[in-house]
Amino acid sequence: MDRPPGPLPKEKMKAVLEASVREFAEHGYAKASTNRITKGAGISKGLLFHYFGNKKNLYLYTLDACVENYLQYLSVHLKDLSPDLLERMLEISGIKIKMFMETPLMYRLVASAFTDPPWELKEEICARQNRIYSKQVPLILKDIDKSMFREDINHEKAIQLVLAAMEALSRRHTAAFRERADGGLAELPKIIDDLKEYVDILKYGIYTGRKRKELSLPE
Repeated sequence: MDRPPGPLPKEKMKAVLEASVREFAEHGYAKASTNRITKGAGISKGLLFHYFGNKKNLYLYTLDACVENYLQYLSVHLKDLSPDLLERMLEISGIKIKMFMETPLMYRLVASAFTDPPWELKEEICARQNRIYSKQVPLILKDIDKSMFREDINHEKAIQLVLAAMEALSRRHTAAFRERADGGLAELPKIIDDLKEYVDILKYGIYTGRKRKELSLPE
């Protein structure tokens, strides 16, 4: 996480971060007001700009804090997952939804940043998306049971297909709800049902006949 220069007491930093998350989540980057942020944080505007330099740095710092919070959450909760890759993807989706429901303002900020980034920040935000992906993949793939995969397909390519499909579905859902006041937060639990349908299709394509029978899927 990039850190701006200069000291700021811990309690003030927390206040600035909370005020910034709320402001950027509710108003977006372009319409966010540093006046409201400083008022909410209880600091002077001069101190805010002395520490962060400009609104861009403050936005990226706030986004980084949200991303770091999510990565820490996932590192704690992504344990004792199913060795079945596709079942694991559903479990992870459930964990993410629970996380988003617990931190609605952070969700709205991150969802907005990643689906509709400010044009002048696209490069920086893309780098953060890549960082999240690189951190998540090892957690997702740890101790995956490949024995249930069909022998006549490339297992690594099958895994990449699953990851790409689930990522694309996640982006589609987030983009679809982008214009809603809550960023689609209320609809998130319904996404699991939609994902289950796609997972069943993927299971039929990459798993052995034995595994498909266990799942009551047609041959």
